[in-house]
Amino acid sequence: MLAAARLALARVESRPEEFGFRGPPLSSGQAMIYFLARPGASPRYVAKAPRDSCGALPASAQYEALRTCHAWWRTEDRHSVARPIALLPGGEGFVMAHVAGESLARVLPRGLLRPAAAAKAARAAGDFLRLFHQHGKADVAEVELSALVEEIRTAQASELASAGLALPAAVERALEAAAPVCIRARRARLHGDFTPRNLILTSGDQVAMLDPLLDRVGLVEDDIAAFLAMMSSAPVFASGLALAPCRRVRVRLESAFMAEYGSGNFSPVILGLRLINEQVWRWVYRRGRLAGAGRSRLLGLRAALIDAQMAALLHESAAGLARSLAALALSRRASAGRAAWGAGPAPPPP
Repeated sequence: MLAAARLALARVESRPEEFGFRGPPLSSGQAMIYFLARPGASPRYVAKAPRDSCGALPASAQYEALRTCHAWWRTEDRHSVARPIALLPGGEGFVMAHVAGESLARVLPRGLLRPAAAAKAARAAGDFLRLFHQHGKADVAEVELSALVEEIRTAQASELASAGLALPAAVERALEAAAPVCIRARRARLHGDFTPRNLILTSGDQVAMLDPLLDRVGLVEDDIAAFLAMMSSAPVFASGLALAPCRRVRVRLESAFMAEYGSGNFSPVILGLRLINEQVWRWVYRRGRLAGAGRSRLLGLRAALIDAQMAALLHESAAGLARSLAALALSRRASAGRAAWGAGPAPPPP
């Protein structure tokens, strides 16, 4: 890996042989991450080697996605995208510039102690995603909510049920109400993994983005829901779910993110459904990790805690979805009334 990385660095460095690995590699689940630096210096580059066996996109596809997003940002005056350097010989990985700073996965949970800084970071993330979707905009499409509801029910039947779990009754009621609705929605090329860990805070209100996938065109609400679901299940927020101060901080961060993304840029109803879908899969993922942790007398307690946390988040999302459906129905009735009023009475027959 080091020899291949040095060959890639020859494109930008006159003495690539001076670079070596800084510390052990990190495993991000679907990839191995290597930090490259000169002796005694801070990391300057990062080599990423996706794991095909874990279902990761090939390195060539990820590298092209990074190049595309980096090119988009040449016209922007705020935020940034990690700079692509080169594919590794053989195509088993690629090199990009190292981005100094902390990931939002670390910054946002500190909202209990530093609420202003965390809120500024959340706003930066929302601003970035809005710009990202503007660059990747595709079209506007009619969306049958029954299809989105079916995705959630499939996950429930195949994953939750096998673990002896079920959706809260409030979620079931909200899904029943949403199924017959059809909505026009924005679609764009999606980041595909837009989570706090893939955003680096480079200054108080500026972020740099990592690891775009751009592997499909889809609903913009998918990227939004991925970010919100990951943030809300951070240990500090999940563990303190029942504590009013923890919930207030989380809600403020969510509101700051959404306000910067822009209320007119997404459908609250679709977002409610996609958030529930993401939370279901987060529940499945967290339970799956627990199942692989071996045997312990504390596992039962941890499982019960995870179940309570995720059920509470889902209940909260269901309430938000119900409010959005009610607002949509009211808006449609008002529009129908205005149309009927504008049409006036039919003229008398001749």
